[in-house]
Amino acid sequence: MSISIALDKHQIRQLIKSLYIAEHVYNSARPEDELVDGNFKLQQFIYQQLRQKGNQDLVAVREMPGVLQPGGKLLEEADALIDEFEEIKFLLDLSTKLALRDLEEKYPDLDFDDAGSYPEIEEELMTLNQTYLPEFMENGVKNLKLETGK
Repeated sequence: MSISIALDKHQIRQLIKSLYIAEHVYNSARPEDELVDGNFKLQQFIYQQLRQKGNQDLVAVREMPGVLQPGGKLLEEADALIDEFEEIKFLLDLSTKLALRDLEEKYPDLDFDDAGSYPEIEEELMTLNQTYLPEFMENGVKNLKLETGK
């Protein structure tokens, strides 16, 4: 089966960035031998098709021969979006882990692997998370200190 899609220049730019970001999300944290290959192949196929249709300014050849990526300003824009996503994801994960830690200290006999079955605990987790999250969103980890038992 084959499809043909007509896109304007703005839509092509968005598609190129979206494919780049999706590939990053799929594979950036995976070891080399566990990469999700199908996504990369699809990305490269679409990039190649776009170059053949005259979009060489939007899709560039990387240092690795034959590997395509967004060109120039598009790459900068996509990398900025990835950086913003990773920062927010880190802060969300951190606030959730700290909230969960607080609950584990408060309820030491509770099995937190099964905490989803305790609605009151889930609500308390969300409340604690909302205590940490605004601080992290405003200041990052600047005010976070680690206390050791020494």
